[in-house]
Amino acid sequence: MDLGIQDIENLKQRLLNLRSRAEQAIANSQNQNDFPYVTLNHAQRIFAAVLAAQVRDTAQAACKHLGLELNTTPAAEQMEKIATFFSQSASWIGTTPSAMESGRISAVEALIDWATQLIGRAERVLEKDETMSGQRLIHSELWEK
Repeated sequence: MDLGIQDIENLKQRLLNLRSRAEQAIANSQNQNDFPYVTLNHAQRIFAAVLAAQVRDTAQAACKHLGLELNTTPAAEQMEKIATFFSQSASWIGTTPSAMESGRISAVEALIDWATQLIGRAERVLEKDETMSGQRLIHSELWEK
């Protein structure tokens, strides 16, 4: 696997997006004034906030598996740091840097997929489109009025 700047930037943007969605979901779980959040009960608020907090933490941790911090520094400036991280961690466990890169990138992509599903579930509960148990809620035409 030959990791490029664009690949790292893409992963990082996806992680930043997840963190942003998680922070918005946490804020929405605390919103007691705006529709539809005003209609949430305490259990729904807690459920959504816990899932969103897990997604936020997962985004932070996933970035560390790339040898990075989840911030706005351009990936181009971090490529040497990433290569060094993969090389050092590979030698630590007795494998090649390419195997380390491949394994870590695949793991980060799996974490992103999982976190995307989790934040979607929290958002659907907050928007009253789904129950905490995952059942879809159907709304009448007057729901948005």
